[in-house]
Amino acid sequence: MSTSRGPTTGEIIVDHEEDGFETLTPGKQATVLTLIGDCYTKLRQPAQAEYYYVRAVAFKKRIPVDAPPKRKGKRTPKPTPPKTATTEHEVKYRLAKSQRAVRNITLALNTMDSIPIRNRAVKMSLFLGKLRQERGQDNGAINCFKAVLKIDPLCVDAVRGLFELGMKLDDLLAYLLMVFPSGPEIFLADIQWYMTLLVAEGAINEGDYERAIDSLNSLEYPWHRNPHVFRKSVFYSGTMGKALYLMGDREAALSELEKALRTNIMLAPHMEFLAIIYSTESCVKPVTAAKRVVPFELLLRRLERYKLNSLDRFLTRAYYARMRKMNALASGIVVKLDKMYRNNPEVTLLRGVLLMSDREWREAVGVLKYAIELAPYRFESYEMLVEAYLSITMIKEAIQAAKDCIEKIGETERSLTLCAGAMKRDTSIPIPKLRTMLERANEMNPRYLPSVYSLVEL
Repeated sequence: MSTSRGPTTGEIIVDHEEDGFETLTPGKQATVLTLIGDCYTKLRQPAQAEYYYVRAVAFKKRIPVDAPPKRKGKRTPKPTPPKTATTEHEVKYRLAKSQRAVRNITLALNTMDSIPIRNRAVKMSLFLGKLRQERGQDNGAINCFKAVLKIDPLCVDAVRGLFELGMKLDDLLAYLLMVFPSGPEIFLADIQWYMTLLVAEGAINEGDYERAIDSLNSLEYPWHRNPHVFRKSVFYSGTMGKALYLMGDREAALSELEKALRTNIMLAPHMEFLAIIYSTESCVKPVTAAKRVVPFELLLRRLERYKLNSLDRFLTRAYYARMRKMNALASGIVVKLDKMYRNNPEVTLLRGVLLMSDREWREAVGVLKYAIELAPYRFESYEMLVEAYLSITMIKEAIQAAKDCIEKIGETERSLTLCAGAMKRDTSIPIPKLRTMLERANEMNPRYLPSVYSLVEL
């Protein structure tokens, strides 16, 4: 069987460049270089693509400007460059994406800032907002995301970005009702699924997971013409899976996240939580490490193919390396993520997980405290912080961290069991007090096994 193939588009263009490139006009030269950069982008070679995009931008600047004919008695219009296949701003956008792919965030940010505000398309403003969010420029990122929603109020990525930057749900809804083109009545009546998704995302960021789940489950007639369509979407499954995981129901979260993975991997959100479930030994199904490798590898391969530069792809690689006992590789990924995604709670929490795996308890304490500052409603941060304190026999600090968990998250079966486990190490605390706390946790959720085991031990 022959393995020969025809020349690719990139090879044809490169041959064209070598033969008669200098004879072309600057506009055509820029078009050729842009196409070569696009080919290297498709081949996942962002460094080569960046080289050609830089040259394309330079040739775009050399395109002569056409002077309009003068007319008597009329105002002469401004000179405009001739139309080409791609504008200079579009080439700069592709250049910035290549620069981000090679982890040069600062250069990508400078490239996007060189595009005037009036010439930025929706995708450009969204990309610039993500870059500013990664660099810690919160105010600039908020302005970019708001500019996106002003043109496209249904952009879910911009909504998530605003929630991650601390915007409250009521403020976001008020802004959307103000900018929505058809008016608030149409927004509330015909796009109820979108408002439901906003309420769920806002409740998740505020730590009210039950409200998020109830909001997603409330899609019934006559709120939406066909709520079952939204229930089958990746946004519903991904958001529901994230809320269920953060609430502690890993079995249901696994089912919803796998459903989102099967539906559309390119649009499926929150796949990093599926990676966390796969990497955890207490995963409900599959149970054994050997069986966990197969779906984990499938998830990683699909993310590598369809979501090359996404955060969940990098986090999945790191959790997969940790599960395969390759902590050095996982730590290297975290170092790169720290440069790309500053102040991201998931990256910070992963760094704490790796430090705990390496038994570097004191370093883990500082990282986990910072993770709690970034995401004060994440139970896993408190749980690992208590474990780190107990590992270095700082019992009073562990008890205080567990009490902070109850104060921030509320009295749940997980927080009460965590506090009882920390207080059990203090011999001055009476056993009946611990038993009362564990019995209260058991009443909240009789299926929560850690509270049951702790009661049996008492």
